Amino acid sequence: MKKGIETLKSYFETGDIPTQAHFEDLIDSLRHLDDGQTITNVNTDAEGIVSITLSDGNVITITPPGGGNYVSADGDTMNGNLLMTNQEVRWEENTDYAAVGFKNTMDGDNNSYMYFKTGDNDNEHFKWLHQPTGAAEAEWMSLKKKELDVKGSIKADDTTIYGNGKELIRFSDNSNGWLRLNEQQHFAGVYCGTGRLRVDGLFEVGNLGSSLKVETDGQVSVGKDVKLKGNGGGVSFLNNDGFKVYGSSASDATHGGRVNGETGSYNNLYFKVEGNLNNGFVFRTGSNNVAGITGRGDARFEGSVYAYGNVTAFSDGRLKADQQPMQDSVLDKVDMLKPTFYRWKDENKDQSPQLGFIAQEVQEQFPEWVHENGDHLSMSYDKMGAVLAVKGLQELRAEVKELKAELKALKDGITK
Repeated sequence: MKKGIETLKSYFETGDIPTQAHFEDLIDSLRHLDDGQTITNVNTDAEGIVSITLSDGNVITITPPGGGNYVSADGDTMNGNLLMTNQEVRWEENTDYAAVGFKNTMDGDNNSYMYFKTGDNDNEHFKWLHQPTGAAEAEWMSLKKKELDVKGSIKADDTTIYGNGKELIRFSDNSNGWLRLNEQQHFAGVYCGTGRLRVDGLFEVGNLGSSLKVETDGQVSVGKDVKLKGNGGGVSFLNNDGFKVYGSSASDATHGGRVNGETGSYNNLYFKVEGNLNNGFVFRTGSNNVAGITGRGDARFEGSVYAYGNVTAFSDGRLKADQQPMQDSVLDKVDMLKPTFYRWKDENKDQSPQLGFIAQEVQEQFPEWVHENGDHLSMSYDKMGAVLAVKGLQELRAEVKELKAELKALKDGITK
C-alpha cells in the first residue's frame, strides 16, 4: 500500500531501527509513483544520509535522527555517545560469550551497577592488556575464578582494605604512614607459616613501643617482665656483650650492669656492675632488701647464713701491710664487755632469744671490730672471738707461768 512521504520519513527519524515492514512500505510506495518514475540509484554517505535517485533525475534525501550519526552493522567509527536502555553489549564466539551491561530499575534504585560478565564455563575470564606503540602486547592484570593477578603495584586513594565486610588493613591518612593490620580485631593475628616476618626498621609493640621495642642495632626494650615458657626456654647471647641491665633511660655503662659468660681455663657465669665501687647488687623480697653485695665485694644479709662447709676469709700475710703485734692487754678490756640476751625488734627476723654483744659497748673497747653500715653498726664476731680467745689465753698463760715461778720460788725458800 502506498504511504505518504511524511510517514515514510518518520521510519528513519524516530530513532527506532527500521523494520523489514518499513522498508517494504518504502519500496512499495516508490514503485507506485503517479508519474511512473523508478529508482535508479540508492547511496548512503559517511554520515548515514540516504540519497535515492529517481529515473527523472530527482533525488529523495533521508537524514537519520541526530544529524545523520549512525553505527554500521559491518563495523564503524563512533565519535559520540551510544545510548542503550536496559541492554547489554554482548560478544559471542562459539558457545562462549562476554557482555557489558548496566542494571537500573528506576531513578530511586539504590542498587544500580555496571557489570562485566562471561559465560559458558569456568574457562572464561577477564584480562587487562596494553600494547604500547611499536612494542609487544603486555598483560597488566587478570581475574579468573575469583583470583586477581596484578602484574604491577596496587594503588588506592582510600585507606582501608576490607574482607567479608570487615576492616582488615588500613593505611593511616596522616604523615606517619602507618599500615594497620587487624585494627578492629576482626581476626586472630598474622600467620607466616614456615616463612619469616622481617622488619628492616624499628619494630614496636604497644603505643610507641611501650610494651616492646627492637632497635635496628638489635637493642631490645621491654616495658614489663620478660617471661620464658616451655621446655628448654632461655636466653642465648652469641657475643661478648651478654645481658645488659641499665638503671636509667640512658643506655650507658654508668647506670647498670650485665650478666655474661666466659670461657677459658674456667667456664664461668659472671655478674658485673658497671660504674664505681658504690654500685652493687641488692636482693629483695617484695620491697624489703634481704641481701646485698657492694662494688667492693662486701656482702650483707638480713638473715642468718648457713653453710655445710667452712666459712673462711683471706689472711695471707702477703696480702697485709703495716703488720704490728698487739701490745695491749685484752683481759682488762674483756672485763668491760657485757654479754647480753636480747630479741630483734624487727618481727621478720628470728624472734628466739639471742646472746651476744651491744656494738656501741664493744666499740668503746675494740673499735676495729665495729663497722658503720648506713645508720647502724655491725661487728666482726669472727675476728673478735678468735683474737679474744688467742690473746686472752696467751695473757692467761703468761700469768700462769708467772704464778708458777713465784710458787716454785716460795717452795724452794721453804725447803731451804
